Amino acid sequence: MLLFALILAFMSLTATAASTLTDFFLVTTSSPAKFSNIRALPDVNATSLFDPYMFYNSAYFLRLIGPGYGSLPCFSLIDGFLTTDVTGPHGQGKYQYWSHSVSEHLPFWFNDGLVTGGRTLSLENGFLLGVEGDVEGWRVCPGDLEQQVLVWKGNDTGCVQRLPTPTNSEPSDDTSCQTASSKPNATGSNDTAPKEPSTSASTSIASFLADLSWQFLDAFNARDFECLHLLTHFSTTFTASAPGQIPCTSVTELLCNRAALVAKFPDLQLVFLSGNTEVRDETGYAEVYIFTEILGMPVGVRRQVLNVLKWRREERRKWRCVEFTFMARWPVEEGRG
Repeated sequence: MLLFALILAFMSLTATAASTLTDFFLVTTSSPAKFSNIRALPDVNATSLFDPYMFYNSAYFLRLIGPGYGSLPCFSLIDGFLTTDVTGPHGQGKYQYWSHSVSEHLPFWFNDGLVTGGRTLSLENGFLLGVEGDVEGWRVCPGDLEQQVLVWKGNDTGCVQRLPTPTNSEPSDDTSCQTASSKPNATGSNDTAPKEPSTSASTSIASFLADLSWQFLDAFNARDFECLHLLTHFSTTFTASAPGQIPCTSVTELLCNRAALVAKFPDLQLVFLSGNTEVRDETGYAEVYIFTEILGMPVGVRRQVLNVLKWRREERRKWRCVEFTFMARWPVEEGRG
């Protein structure tokens, strides 16, 4: 700890805060020393945007991500705030997100508009991200969905000190400077499923899987209990489960259960709130997270539900859904938030 403090003290004498730095990856490390090879940093992790489903499609946290990613968000530091692009629904368009002003004990997060004022970010000694000159307050803490998220002065059990470091070096050989997040929209189901992407780019695959996943959920609203245009996208080993319920061992069984549920609650409707897709193209696995609201079960009650669809790349590089889980959050009366 003494050596760590001495290094930081030296940095505070020589550092000059940069107001602008563009097009870099953001990694975390336990060391305040500069390494020419970013992969040689101790405890190094890449970071990516993460939708915690708390702000209804308007905010992202910054979380650690392990090996196997094909693309990462590329950041810029402009006038004390980080900014990055987020891919829009179905991979169409890009939207600029900005870091929110930093607050103690709260996750570091981004929203879709620039928020001025509050504590701003600085670049210390040319390679460490600070908050108005302080680099010691960053922690990585357990967050929603068992993700490790960046928190300013986090003090919860399990938090560890980590230093965010901008770098132009690729954290892995197959990394490209892109945004892998995607948000499916809430339009009605199509009669045909989206076409399998011919490219292996993570952004294309993420949009494709997000679209398929929402079509499968939105079939509830269309009262489609056959989903013939989607069945080939489900594995023969597919399972579905929810806390306190008997698991389904096939898509057909799940669709039959859906029909029975609608027969019991004819006013049932599913509303899309937010979503995020994570693709591990290198290992052939992906997860689609969709946060929805269920209306009319029974009438007058809204239930917020997290839906998780897990996908695996099988023979001939075809992606198939292997597992579906859903977890109800909380019921509230309609008309109340």
